Amino acid sequence: MIMELRTSEARTLQHDVWHKVKIPIKNRVAVQKLRYLIRKGISDHKRKKMWLIITGAQENMKNLKLHDLYEEKLHQIFGEKIPRRIEKPPLFGGELKYEPHYLTIMGEDACKRILCIIGMEYPDINFCPFMPDLVNVFLHYLSEENTYYIIHTIFSRAKEEEYIHIFLSLKEFSAFVKTFNDIVRMQLPKIWKRLQSLGIDCSPFAEKWFRHLFVDYLPYPTMLHLLDSFLSEGVKILYRVGLALLKLHNREIMHCQDASQIVNLLHQLSSQDFNETKLMKTAFQFHLSRKHYNRYHRKTKTKLNDLISPCDVYYRPKVIGVTNSFPDYVWETIYEWLPPRHRIQDPSRIFNSEVSGYSFKNFLKSLSGYSPTLVVLRSGEGNVFGLYMDSPWNAKGNPFIGSTESYLFTLLPDVEHFRWKEGQSENFLYVDQDGFKMGVDEINIGLHIKEDWCGSSETCEIFENKPLNGTTTSFTITTIEAFIFN
Repeated sequence: MIMELRTSEARTLQHDVWHKVKIPIKNRVAVQKLRYLIRKGISDHKRKKMWLIITGAQENMKNLKLHDLYEEKLHQIFGEKIPRRIEKPPLFGGELKYEPHYLTIMGEDACKRILCIIGMEYPDINFCPFMPDLVNVFLHYLSEENTYYIIHTIFSRAKEEEYIHIFLSLKEFSAFVKTFNDIVRMQLPKIWKRLQSLGIDCSPFAEKWFRHLFVDYLPYPTMLHLLDSFLSEGVKILYRVGLALLKLHNREIMHCQDASQIVNLLHQLSSQDFNETKLMKTAFQFHLSRKHYNRYHRKTKTKLNDLISPCDVYYRPKVIGVTNSFPDYVWETIYEWLPPRHRIQDPSRIFNSEVSGYSFKNFLKSLSGYSPTLVVLRSGEGNVFGLYMDSPWNAKGNPFIGSTESYLFTLLPDVEHFRWKEGQSENFLYVDQDGFKMGVDEINIGLHIKEDWCGSSETCEIFENKPLNGTTTSFTITTIEAFIFN
């Protein structure tokens, strides 16, 4: 109760001080003049203004006249119709956890839209694990548009100058985490020796703290206090808070008798009750010179030369021709299945049975010369499934066409795809005037469609697929659609 009272009193005093302070409008001036006040935490009613200023977003918006940029980016990425639902936004190696942030459904959707835009705007930045949490936190204080501008500014500055507020690669982040061992050894030698004697490495628990900016590990108001300094001074605040947690629990650490006890304690440190003011005061008692940090960081980084960041390019497809066979957001999953070289192309519908009719001859004619193609079928039972073919279709019947990139899939009721199994036959697609067969082994056919649009699907060894129409092996097709990629 005393702890809560102290924290409450501190926040009241903080509010009064920030109410009187005159805030410079220039980024560098604000950071220099208000550094020690920021370290004590920015008052809630000033956070929106201060975050925009200390990150440089306010100046960036004014100088570059960014006020219409966000709307342009939305339409550039999603087309004229902004999707209601986004299933798989880029996460930059992080996680999308809404529970700690208490966002509304509208807030969650805004977060996904921003992540999609940043993912496409900065395809070379493929690992920044706290990006989803950062966007979620900003949305508590800023509009969707301003949240994008502040993230855009941080990324732009990180690429153009010595700005260490974020990590741009897995190698950078891993080196930062592993350097924490050296920082603990230098700043808390007794604790470090105790951890070493029990065979404990600091990296695993530090990685959990740092990759989420302590979200879900510290009380939310404390995490916001940390974020104030993070935006003002950079990533060293993560080290400082980590060191403070260890120092404030020095006695418990020293009394642990084995590795399992200390591991449990370290994972619970930040979830225990503590005085926020005391934690942050302790954190800033640690002197971390840039010289020492850079030396340890370079030393660790040289050991990670072979560490390669994941490099998936995010692209949100703009569908040309509306499909009624499945919801638009399913395209996100379909694009995950595509070979990488086709993930930056938009799907265009070239055949639709509701418009073009059910002539099998016309169906083949519409596909002639195109590669790759995606054929989507709806059965009388309401199931939706189909095939991806990476080679041009032909109606000669010989030989089989396609390669190991071809696959079968289901979209409704389940979303799943079935790739070629190594070592199996390469009898992918056989086409003639009587229909087509996909996945032909010695016994079964993965998908067989006749020219009258009656068909069947069985488990075949080539794809090890489940029957695409569920428990009903034979079926009649009611809707046929075919897409190419431009």
